[in-house]
Order: sequence, then structure tokens, then C-alpha cells
Amino acid sequence: MQFLFGTVQIVIAMLLLSYIIQQLFVFEDTMTKLRELTGKGEIYHFQLLAEANQIGAIMNDDESNERLDAFLAYIEDDPIEKFIVDQSMSISFAKDQKPFCTIGEVTKTNCYIKSIRVTQNFFEIFQVQGYFNRRKIEETFKHYTFGDDIPVVLGADFKKYFDTGDTIMDDMEQIYQVVGFLNKGEFYVAPYESSKAFYLDDTFVIPTGASERNFITLASTCFRTDDITSLAAIEKKSNDMRLFPLRSEGFTTKIETNKKAILNEMMTILAVMSLIFLFASIGVVSYMIRFIQNR
Repeated sequence: MQFLFGTVQIVIAMLLLSYIIQQLFVFEDTMTKLRELTGKGEIYHFQLLAEANQIGAIMNDDESNERLDAFLAYIEDDPIEKFIVDQSMSISFAKDQKPFCTIGEVTKTNCYIKSIRVTQNFFEIFQVQGYFNRRKIEETFKHYTFGDDIPVVLGADFKKYFDTGDTIMDDMEQIYQVVGFLNKGEFYVAPYESSKAFYLDDTFVIPTGASERNFITLASTCFRTDDITSLAAIEKKSNDMRLFPLRSEGFTTKIETNKKAILNEMMTILAVMSLIFLFASIGVVSYMIRFIQNR
């Protein structure tokens, strides 16, 4: 019994070691992508300093929503380089609808597939590759009109089920036109949301025009520049329009914070694994000594 218990502990320790190795690879992929991103200029993201009730008050007021829409149009017209990656919404299908029920998150009533809404420059900025012509995809995403069938680039997990040109209908009877597929293992990074990479194998990638501009649009917009003059002007504009107090935050700052958090997590897991392995080894050795003595 002691031998079996020790063996189980060793197996657990080895699984933890395997997890650490896997996370180290993910960490290295993330850092490489971030170095590529910031190589052409620092990337900034706005922190919203408002309380939840302040945000809710603006979101639920028609006049405030009009001001917000005008503010987002002001940002859109600013020549500063920017991109949007909005992963706030999932796409719903019937829980038994294949292949979605085998890929997405299944609940009692539905199956939800992850989606991200992106600007056309997403593929160039993050160097996301796949089975498509990037220039054509960028033009398709740029000129998409709200209300039309939505062009979608599917993650690699969908490639064995669909072909380019196929149409897909979700629970809301929204139609998606497949315009391409991503390579296996493609991902993007957003250090203001997570310290880890977002892998896209099980994801719908659709244009931002597939939804109306709203609060999420502001929260999902990033800027790449070495001149923060425009960012300061945007912050001032938001205050002048009685919207949200904003503060820009660079990716580099978040990267350093995330690196420390990830390394601390790794060290904690490594310490736990070492203790488990130590006690398991002592137990196994003790059992073997008693077994030899008895023999």
C-alpha cells in the first residue's frame, strides 16, 4: 500500500513537471510575440478608471451613449496606428449541433464557441498565418457592412469539418461565410487581459464591424506609437465629453509584471512538486528496504 501511494505521488510530481515544461514553452512563445509586437513601437492600452456604477450609468443612458459613439468615432479618425481585439462574446449553437458541441463549451441548453472581433490589421500585427490570402482577408474585413453575412476565419480545429466558401448559421440565425482557416497553434497576446497567450484553434475570427461600437470597443482598442501626444489628447477628449477617466498603460510595463507573476507561479509549482517527489521517494525507498529485509 505504501509503495502504491508513493508511486502515485511520483506520477503526480511528474505531471506537475510536465505542466511546468508546457507552460515554459507557452511563456517563451508569449514573450517572443510581445518582443515582435513592441519592436515597431510601444503598444498602449487605456485603463478605465471609472467605478462599475459610473460605467453602468453611462451605458444605460441614451444621451451618454451618443457621446460615447462620437468619442469612438473621434478615436477611429485619429491617424495613430491602432487595432482592436474583442473577445467578449461567444457564438451560440444548439448543444447537440456537430461539430460545435465537440469543440466548444457545452451547457445544459447550448454550445458556445469562442470568437474574437478584430480590425483588418490584426493578421499583420500579430503575424497570424493560415490558409488564406492575407491581403484579401484584410480587404474583406475592412469593407464588411453590418447586417451582411459575416466573413469568418476559422481556427484549425474546424478545418476537417468545413471548406472555404461554406456557410454556418448560429442560434440567432446569423450566417457566417467561411473565408479561410488558421494554422494550428496560431495565437495572439493581450497582456492587459492575461499573462498567457490566447490560442485560436477553437475560435471564430470575425471583423469588428460585425457588432456596433460600444464600451467594449474602447476597452479592446490598443495603440502602437512612440509619441503619446495623441493618447493624452484622447484622455482629455474623454474628460471633456464627460465620459470615462482614462489612463494609458504600455505593454512593456504589463509584460514585466506578468513575467514576475508567471515565474512566481512556476517556482511555487516546482516547490510543491519537489516536496511531493521527496516524500514519495522516501516512501518508496522505505518500502523497498522493508521488502528486502523480509525476504
